[in-house]
Amino acid sequence: HDPRQAIQLLCAHAQGTVSEFTEHGYVKQGMAAAEHLMQVTGGLDSQILGDYEIVSQVRQSVMSSRTLGLMGGLLDRLANHALQASKQIKNRTSLRDGTVSVAFAAVQYIKDHVPAVDGKRILLAGTGKIGKATARHLVDYLGASHVTLLNRTDSKATELARELDLQAAPHASLRDAAREADIIMLTTGDDQPVLRADMLAGTSDKWIIDLSVPSAVEDAVKSMPGMHVVSVDEISKMCDDSLRRRQEDLPAARAILTEQLEEFKEWLHMRLNLPVIHALRDRLKLLHVESESQGDRVLRDLGGEERIQKVINGMAQKMRSHHQPGCHFIEALHQYVTPGAEALT
Repeated sequence: HDPRQAIQLLCAHAQGTVSEFTEHGYVKQGMAAAEHLMQVTGGLDSQILGDYEIVSQVRQSVMSSRTLGLMGGLLDRLANHALQASKQIKNRTSLRDGTVSVAFAAVQYIKDHVPAVDGKRILLAGTGKIGKATARHLVDYLGASHVTLLNRTDSKATELARELDLQAAPHASLRDAAREADIIMLTTGDDQPVLRADMLAGTSDKWIIDLSVPSAVEDAVKSMPGMHVVSVDEISKMCDDSLRRRQEDLPAARAILTEQLEEFKEWLHMRLNLPVIHALRDRLKLLHVESESQGDRVLRDLGGEERIQKVINGMAQKMRSHHQPGCHFIEALHQYVTPGAEALT
């Protein structure tokens, strides 16, 4: 009932304090919150335009809430509209085409260019922000299992390897690990190259994906026979091309969101009028019962449940367009009890 309750609950189970959330977070209410959920789920309001990961996170949240019996009717309906909008954006626009994440683009490059990638031994050096994302994409998207993680702080590599069910190696073994690997991915932040020519002497046929800034690969490595070195600039170009295509389809994506939001608003408006509709149904049923008990042939001949439903449907349709439930309530009663009124209305 109070946003502060949700904020306190979140902060109790996550890193950060309520004061930090208050400083950096925000609270949206009513239709602004509904629109925000649709924009995030659709990939329009995310760190990466067209982000595909958030959709699965929203879907998982919805499934968990339903399983626990914590998803009310209104929120359930809103979530359905948000997920439907996301699906339409994926099918009808280019907002999800390509990739604008360097980590994902690197894994996509491997999938598209490295022959017989299944079974290849992969070394990932650097488990910072980009390194973690790359490792997860290797597992989730590429399905790689022969992956060794390495970091200057050994414990960080070990922790991530345990989380993703991969292998970890000490930083001191970088030379041996590089010589054994078929694919070397570098996401380090060192001032000097960490992969030197002398470390790879006598080896060949290696794919080296360098996502580090500055470059983590010694220039001499690039001229060694059998070394396929791909720089972060080349990977970034893939991202830039994808981002440009996505931005061109932003108007179409926004139109889909607007359409779904309007449908939700219409449903919400009718939901707010349910008490009026239920009251009308009860009143019409009472009229029909009274007419039969009193022998009123005119009302009795007007029909039962089928006519009642027809009158209610007509009132609901007018309420959608005119937004005057009280007036239509009286009109529907008049329509039911007055022969010929239906033709006039």
